[in-house]
Amino acid sequence: MASNECPLSVRELEILELVATGASNAQIAQKLVISANTVKVHLRNIFAKLEVESRTEATTLAIVNGWIRVSEGGVAVSTAPAEAEGVMIGPPQPFFPPLARWQKVFFLAILLVMIAILLLPRPRLASVSRPDPFTDYQLPLSLSTARSQVSRWMGEGQMPTPRARLAVVSYLGRIYAIGGDTKTGISNVVEEFDAVENAWRHRASKPNAAANIGAAVIGGKIYVPGGYGAERKALDVLEIYDPATDSWSTGAHLPEPLFAYAIAAVHSKLYLFGGSNGQRYLDITLIYDTETNTWARGTPMTTPRGFLAAGVVNDVVYVVGGYDGLGEYSLCEAYDPAKEGSRENPWSRRAAMLARRAGLAVAVVGTNLYAIGGGWDSYLYFNERYDAVNNLWASFETPVLGQWRTLGVASVELGQESVVYAMGGWNGDYLSSNERYRPFFYVSLPSIPK
Repeated sequence: MASNECPLSVRELEILELVATGASNAQIAQKLVISANTVKVHLRNIFAKLEVESRTEATTLAIVNGWIRVSEGGVAVSTAPAEAEGVMIGPPQPFFPPLARWQKVFFLAILLVMIAILLLPRPRLASVSRPDPFTDYQLPLSLSTARSQVSRWMGEGQMPTPRARLAVVSYLGRIYAIGGDTKTGISNVVEEFDAVENAWRHRASKPNAAANIGAAVIGGKIYVPGGYGAERKALDVLEIYDPATDSWSTGAHLPEPLFAYAIAAVHSKLYLFGGSNGQRYLDITLIYDTETNTWARGTPMTTPRGFLAAGVVNDVVYVVGGYDGLGEYSLCEAYDPAKEGSRENPWSRRAAMLARRAGLAVAVVGTNLYAIGGGWDSYLYFNERYDAVNNLWASFETPVLGQWRTLGVASVELGQESVVYAMGGWNGDYLSSNERYRPFFYVSLPSIPK
């Protein structure tokens, strides 16, 4: 591995702890109240993330890096913090009695041999092989996309066109779902959702079909840069939608073709971070001035990656997650546009997410970022909320389990309440789901007579 940062989720660490005790798949399944097949899926994910091929290699690597340790009784104990909000991860009980002395010596000998093997240099391999990472594909066995029953999420009117890798943005109480990848190919469809009426309608199609795109609103217009085109090539177009006239126009071409970027708007400027040109993942920062219709290059990110997301709090852009062709990231970095061009570095590292995420989407409510979905190479069982003021991440529930990735999200003022909508995405198939999340519960108390 390139570093000793643990790439495993809480559940995967829990399973690896039990593997270290010598437990079989059936015993692990019984202990965790899951199926043996689910254990097998988790083990495949563990092997892929750690780039190993056996239970012994995985256990040894985890012990060497300090992610788990083995006590005298042979119990594996996690040394990693809990990733889920309000969940305490304790040491599992051993399945077997303490090891005899000769067994300890034998295990130690194997451990030393495996450490020597693991210390040998080896190239980092991509954990999943895909024919085309920039479009989705049908898995042999699709995951169930049944909605999980969770308290603060409510299913709303579904998108007319199921799709992933789309742009989703809100303006004046309406949400616009633009482009994306569908069963019939890359699309230029534009659909508008009225959050008050809970109804959809078609709008003028985008001039160029595109997937892996984002959108942002400046001055009442929606800006949609670049994208991955129908001919499977990166685009350098800037297309601008006017909701008032239901029409499209164009702006200055991007400095280079780009898609799978993070996008944010601060005042009159549009910011693009990272992404891909179809050949490699990039660390670039591009800045578009809507007043002069010109592009400029800003300070690059610290790490090249695409399929990341961004949100703005108090004029500071928070860029999170991503994928570099080899694995996902839990990075959270703050970009201050006011420092661009000065002697100060506009980039600063913030607390990392609880899980590695790529293909996620971000919405902002107040000073909180809501990072929803992800799961490029692994299954995720929760979403995350970032408190930008206190630099803290916490988990919150999800209505879609598994690889809910390349979806779109947007926040909307609905009456006196701010809500978040999550639309579409991929979870073994293209989704038409439209999920509404309530960050806060409001309770009306009866007035008490004096």
